Amino acid sequence: MMCRIWRTTALGEYDGVYVNRMTQSAYVPGSIFKVVTTAAALSEIDDIESQTFLCEGSYWVGGDEVVCEGTHGRSPYARP
Repeated sequence: MMCRIWRTTALGEYDGVYVNRMTQSAYVPGSIFKVVTTAAALSEIDDIESQTFLCEGSYWVGGDEVVCEGTHGRSPYARP
């Protein structure tokens, strides 16, 4: 995902830079990390399917708040 930051010279020529938002911006990890985390949990935690997890809408990691799209409450790990 590239974004151009436009600037023009006096002659109207492009004099900008390209910004790669994937590597040059700070974003909270998204959906791909959910898949990676789930795969690791299924592989490493024997009774994972009997556990539940609590989503309260946000949590703090290293002084930064990670915000969820909503408050999901308690959810089982296993499929219903």
